Amino acid sequence: MRKQAKVIWTIAVIAIIVVGAYMYFGENTNGFLAGNKEEIVKTDVSNTINGFFKELKNGNLDNASKYLINDNKYANLDLNFKDKSYEDIMKRLVSKLNYSIENVTVNDYTAKARLNITSVDLLSFYNTYSSEINPLVQSYLNGGASQKVDAENKIKALLNDKVGKDIDSGNYQKLNGSIDVNLKNVNGKWLIEPNQDLIYYLTGKMTSIMNK
Repeated sequence: MRKQAKVIWTIAVIAIIVVGAYMYFGENTNGFLAGNKEEIVKTDVSNTINGFFKELKNGNLDNASKYLINDNKYANLDLNFKDKSYEDIMKRLVSKLNYSIENVTVNDYTAKARLNITSVDLLSFYNTYSSEINPLVQSYLNGGASQKVDAENKIKALLNDKVGKDIDSGNYQKLNGSIDVNLKNVNGKWLIEPNQDLIYYLTGKMTSIMNK
């Protein structure tokens, strides 16, 4: 009887230890796995953002647009151009982009990233070349059809010859700030929801002008 009691007692003690260990390590393992999964998702979100900016900086605007939600009203605002001159200046502009991911939060199939962006202040060139731009703008607004065409061509030439060279040489004012960007998981892939703040920095304040 004593041996049986000893065996039963030993089994009971072992059972208690095993159950306790399972509960402790099980709970902590679940917490670890949950935390690890969140970090993996955050990495996926960051990879989307990094991929988007990499394609932009390399001048691959079509590839960059693949990282955007295409039903968003801002998705194609400045990645598809009616005129090659504007596309060329845009490529020069985004080649100078610098950014950092300050924070990423994830909630199921949505995420929010806080970005710090430094870009070319394209609008500042208006002040630099206002004496040349203003007459051309007036000619475009008040002239006939042929004068409008001539003025527009001269504006494009100014953008590419002078503004473009200034951008290439680093002779420009910088625009810097932090913005929030939302992302959604669409069919297993994280995509960026473009917003007005993002486009503002990508185009150096010239969102409306770039598509006219």
